[in-house]
Amino acid sequence: MSFPDEFLVTVELPDPTVSFFYAAFIDYNPRTGEGLVLEPRESRVSPANLGSGPEARRRTVQVALPAPTSLETCHTIEIVVGYRLGSRLPQLVHSPEDPGGDIATWLYNPGGDLQGCPALDAGIARLSSDDAGDAESDAALTQEPSAEAL
Repeated sequence: MSFPDEFLVTVELPDPTVSFFYAAFIDYNPRTGEGLVLEPRESRVSPANLGSGPEARRRTVQVALPAPTSLETCHTIEIVVGYRLGSRLPQLVHSPEDPGGDIATWLYNPGGDLQGCPALDAGIARLSSDDAGDAESDAALTQEPSAEAL
């Protein structure tokens, strides 16, 4: 399986005349910021991408990315879009500023399916057996967030 030459991302905008920014990551690591492969770029409205009717609110950007150094392992490709993407720090680019944005994600596996790729679990990590008797830790893991936290 070869790595795609480009990725197409369709963004639906409430106002089709506004600009937005996009950036790309391959195997983003939130702790170190590694993985930014395309710094933020602006998508501006032009007569070519401003139609009429419901389609006018949709704009497609073509994002060409370099192939990862190893094509024999699994990779996560993310295109982040938003009205503002913060500074050039990868951690800030990956989290769009208010009013927010979105992330399109693709999983690449040279085998053509997801078998053998690590599963992404954004949930809370389980306690180790050493912590099993700690009722306070157990309660912290099962507590529902309050409305104030959201």
